[in-house]
Formats: sequence, structure tokens, C-alpha cells
Amino acid sequence: MTVEPVRFISHMEAKAATRDELREMLEALVAELKMEDGCFDAALLQDIRRSDSFTMIEQWISVEAHDSFEDALREAGVTDAIVDMLKGRPDTRAYMRLV
Repeated sequence: MTVEPVRFISHMEAKAATRDELREMLEALVAELKMEDGCFDAALLQDIRRSDSFTMIEQWISVEAHDSFEDALREAGVTDAIVDMLKGRPDTRAYMRLV
């Protein structure tokens, strides 16, 4: 049986003054994610019409693997640093592929 990855999609909007700094931080985070055990892939997208809007897509072996990494980010203060650069909380949802 093949393990189907769990996909986490996070939409976030930067405060205008922090857009470039947030982008750099998210790019570094994606590079780190790609090396993390249990993470199959990660990508950062920027809206072509609203440059303050970013979407992160992550594919994990399980919800637990993702949550463990998220816990480590929180403990290291990374989550708070990212949220401080946003207009609001990120909208993050977990998806499973149906077809």
C-alpha cells in the first residue's frame, strides 16, 4: 500500500512593510522543510496580482509529522516571528487527496 501524503495549504498576507522580510523567511523555511524527515515536498507561492499574499504548500507523510515540526517552530519562536509580519493569522488547512 502506498502512503498518500497529507497536504497542508497555508494562505497568509504580509503587512506591506514586512513583505520582503517575510518572503525571505518563508523561502528559508521551505528550504528547511524540504530536508525534514516526513516532508515530501514544500513550495512557496506569491500572488501575481497581490504581492503581499503568499501561499505555502507542504506535503507530509502524516499529520503527526507535520505537527511535530510545527511544535519545534513554535518553541524556536519562528511561528511568532512570522505571525508578527502578517495582517492576521495564517489560514492553514490539511487536505487528503481523493482522486
